[in-house]
Amino acid sequence: MSAPVRALVLAAAAALLAGCPRECEPAWRPVFDDAPGALLAGWGASEDDVFLVGGGLGAAGSGALALHWDGAAWRALDTAGRGDTLWWVWGAGPNDVWMVGENGLVLRWDGAALAQVPSGTLATLYGVWGPAPDDVWIVGGTVNGGPYDVVLHWDGQTLTPDTTIPATGVVFFKVWGSSANDMWITGERGTVWRRMRGAWENQSRLLPGGGTTTSLFTVHGCSPTEIYAVGGKALYRYDGTGWTYANAPAQTGFVNGVACGGDEVLMVGLGGLKLRLDKAKGTWVDEQLRAPFSDFHGAWIGPGGSAFRPPARVSRSSWMPPGAAAVRAPKPRSWSRATLMTTRGRGRPAIVSATRLSRP
Repeated sequence: MSAPVRALVLAAAAALLAGCPRECEPAWRPVFDDAPGALLAGWGASEDDVFLVGGGLGAAGSGALALHWDGAAWRALDTAGRGDTLWWVWGAGPNDVWMVGENGLVLRWDGAALAQVPSGTLATLYGVWGPAPDDVWIVGGTVNGGPYDVVLHWDGQTLTPDTTIPATGVVFFKVWGSSANDMWITGERGTVWRRMRGAWENQSRLLPGGGTTTSLFTVHGCSPTEIYAVGGKALYRYDGTGWTYANAPAQTGFVNGVACGGDEVLMVGLGGLKLRLDKAKGTWVDEQLRAPFSDFHGAWIGPGGSAFRPPARVSRSSWMPPGAAAVRAPKPRSWSRATLMTTRGRGRPAIVSATRLSRP
């Protein structure tokens, strides 16, 4: 892919209090432009401490991309000139953030700088999550050639392969858990693994209809009894007793990512697919026909619930990467060159970013 990659980050505006004028109705609005690569994932310890990762996806002259928002401005973190795209980011805390990507690349943020952690593999690492700083799991594999079934475990000192998971010859895409004793992995050909009390169980055939051949790109949950696994048109929900269909609206695009928050679930995908579940009402909102119409890779819903105060703060954020990231917020009062917008009143922010290619 020789064309330069440009990223367009957008923010969704949510209605203000009762009596809000018509222009405060929800809409996607630009926050910043021209990121130096595709944005594929986002994670934050708070709305004023957010990380985005990505890269050139093979474009000449581009490599690992890591951006940090500190509540006032975005800055690019030094990735030591690595040419590998970063595919996922997750943190055990604000000063312990993990980033993983191509050719076994693992970077760790300590609050001041990124340092590379030896992984012992050249596989692409697509997902990272952990219940504690000394208990971190990384998954991946290389499509069409292997290695497959890659699971790495960090014990606080080193990354080592987990050889207890049976090999099935698939690439793993994401890992998530509700605790150290309840963890999930999803991957190619409808793969679903669950780890409980130190043992792995293959739950792929426990999906509705006896399973799927569709790759499940993301798994994420709100609790042990509300977990979502998605990929393509396969959307599943685990309720603590078993897997069912997620019952989202029929979508024309393919779903890539899902994020679960306290009061909503966000699914994103190709062709501008944006599905939001209002958990209080039990209803889905389909925003695929609302701009932007770019392809989205992942989603993140941040903590929060506090009042929105200028300048450029959000009370609760959702990030939709590949482009990647998002914040539903009140209508902006003004724009600045900083990455986030100034708003008025109170709101529930959600930020979204899309990626687009510009060809000379």
